[in-house]
Amino acid sequence: MILSSPHNPCGSALSAEDCGAIAQLANRHDFVVLSDEVYWAIRYGGRHASVLDVPDMAERTILLDGWSKTFAMTGWRLGFGVFPQWLVEPVTRLVINSVSCTSAFSQHAAIAALEGPWEPVEEMVAEFARRRDVVVEGLNKIPGVTCVKPSAALYMFPRLDPKVYPIADDRQFFLELLQETRVMLVQGTGFNWPDPDHFPLYAPGIRPELASAQPCRARPICLRLFWLAARAAASRTFWTAGSKRPIRMAMMAITTNS
Repeated sequence: MILSSPHNPCGSALSAEDCGAIAQLANRHDFVVLSDEVYWAIRYGGRHASVLDVPDMAERTILLDGWSKTFAMTGWRLGFGVFPQWLVEPVTRLVINSVSCTSAFSQHAAIAALEGPWEPVEEMVAEFARRRDVVVEGLNKIPGVTCVKPSAALYMFPRLDPKVYPIADDRQFFLELLQETRVMLVQGTGFNWPDPDHFPLYAPGIRPELASAQPCRARPICLRLFWLAARAAASRTFWTAGSKRPIRMAMMAITTNS
């Protein structure tokens, strides 16, 4: 069983009770759990729950983690796995013959992150929480748009009411959004979501102090979303009188796991 918690793109996370129930299933049916927990440190209240914390799960759990999210080290391309002893040797063989080895400078950077102070991580998460609140509040103020406040990770997964925004082709909708406003989003169907009325948003670039900025008036959903996304450019983005676009275009990056 493959788990992703906290989850991209929903920002949801498993509870301790969820992990206990999964552990029961794994022991009953004798399967291994691969748990991707790269967003574990980015929680907005509450303790992170891992299936590896459940007694007797160490021998049937593979934990995947890395430096890219906790320490904002996406460019260093460094992750790690915690494996049961019986998997260490075959996985080592696989890694040696697929990626060879990790660069020395990335390993030195990883050591510095692990041995350094934790306060910057806490400050980063606190700032992400503020920005999450701005985005969720702004989205829920748009008629026909609803968004549940995520409990973890970097993402929001808002819903467009199909009665207000009937979207026959979500790919074409987001292509037009990109062409008209220079805002790039990914449709929810790209994450195997069955309906075209959801889309993930990545919001760490949003500046809460700009929450009072006024939306421009043109195609409502496109430019209202752009009103939120444009703050990613922070002090470099401002509106001119009568302009439909900011002087500096901002792009809201929507990503899968790096």
